[in-house]
Amino acid sequence: MAETNNPNNPEAPSGKNMTIKYKFRDIKVHSSDEWMADGTKKYRRVYDRYETTYQRVEFSFFNKLFDEEDWDASVRLKCFYINGSQKNELCNLEQKRKIVKDENIVYFRDSWGNATPGVYWLKGDYVWEAYIDETKVGESKFYIEDVGQAKPGENLFFDIVSIKMFEGDGNASQQPEKKYLQKFSQKDTRFVWGEFSFKNKSPKDYFAEIFFNFYDKAGQLKGTHSLLTYVATNTVDKIYTLFPGWGSDTPGRWKNDMYTMEAVFMDNLIATVPFQVGESFEEGQAKVITDFTQVFNQTVKAGSAPASASNLEDILFQSMAELNSLTGLDNIKTEVNEMVKLVRFYQETGKDVLNKFSLHTVFTGNPGTGKTTVARILSKVYKGLGILEKGHLIEVDREGLVAGYVGQTAIKTGDKINEAMGGILFIDEAYSLASGKGSQYDFGSEAL
Repeated sequence: MAETNNPNNPEAPSGKNMTIKYKFRDIKVHSSDEWMADGTKKYRRVYDRYETTYQRVEFSFFNKLFDEEDWDASVRLKCFYINGSQKNELCNLEQKRKIVKDENIVYFRDSWGNATPGVYWLKGDYVWEAYIDETKVGESKFYIEDVGQAKPGENLFFDIVSIKMFEGDGNASQQPEKKYLQKFSQKDTRFVWGEFSFKNKSPKDYFAEIFFNFYDKAGQLKGTHSLLTYVATNTVDKIYTLFPGWGSDTPGRWKNDMYTMEAVFMDNLIATVPFQVGESFEEGQAKVITDFTQVFNQTVKAGSAPASASNLEDILFQSMAELNSLTGLDNIKTEVNEMVKLVRFYQETGKDVLNKFSLHTVFTGNPGTGKTTVARILSKVYKGLGILEKGHLIEVDREGLVAGYVGQTAIKTGDKINEAMGGILFIDEAYSLASGKGSQYDFGSEAL
């Protein structure tokens, strides 16, 4: 979880008669725009300069008027470079939108940087700050590190020295004497601890943030523990040790199963430690895997497979988040959100969605008001709901459908319809197809 705090969050403007509308929840930072399970991102606090393009922020708060009434919010997301006691403002991004009463947790997302890696973000300490109606409600620090530009798969920061496993209570990492294990007792194990030692390779100082993920045999995530440590200047070859752990002070929370602890640094898997929980403890050195070449080489490149239910859910979540992040368009957002709920209800009850209502849509509005943007998002929403197979959008205007000679309009229109199969055919200024009715030289009606 990101390092966050909200030292001066009043949760609402002062005044006895003012309604408390929100409660700060979190600010998380990520660089990748890839969506992960459960609508999450690859949240981190430490980034390599030469891999960083945009720094993205996700600000969330609880809506205290949930299920009661809508209200308007003005949110500012500011990013600062921290230089000692001074803060230099890098950006000031404002979003205004209506918080609808159906939103329990409200998200605002934005980003700042440059599309070329290593150009904008330099080594240093930074912070994202969030404001609601000009009142600061929280912040999250992050760090950009620069120890040189590495080759693919190369770690210029440190080398792993050893990874050992042991058992104990919640404070076992502080014990001077540890009994290292390769097998754990199911009925006696409380926390499974790791002792992760690495040797520094860089004369420059940096923060090292390592994520330790514990998985069962089926690949289900049991728990995760992230640790942040500071590596000082001119400490080449110094050994640093971290103690990740997961479990409970109550024995028996682990099952008879095979588990792994994975270590991830800068979004790269750097080590895997398999261990077993069974009948009894067994002392010894746990196996440590750091060479993943053979595993990666066995990856099958089989082309595109049909989207799984989880992939469709990710597509739906991402497209709805994109729609809800647009400025304004409150009526459209409400209608699409209601449509998604209705379609899901029909699907869950076994009803035929396409025979219940028409998915054809007319967008009206002045140029530049977002008609095409919403149509493109809607195509992905339909794909996420499983209504469309491809979910792409083909955009045409009158010229793309109508020809100048008898019989050619039908051919052009048919080609565009075939191209749009499995997606959406978006006709810009569709009214122009009917504007020439009555003229023997206008073939817009043929396209219709």
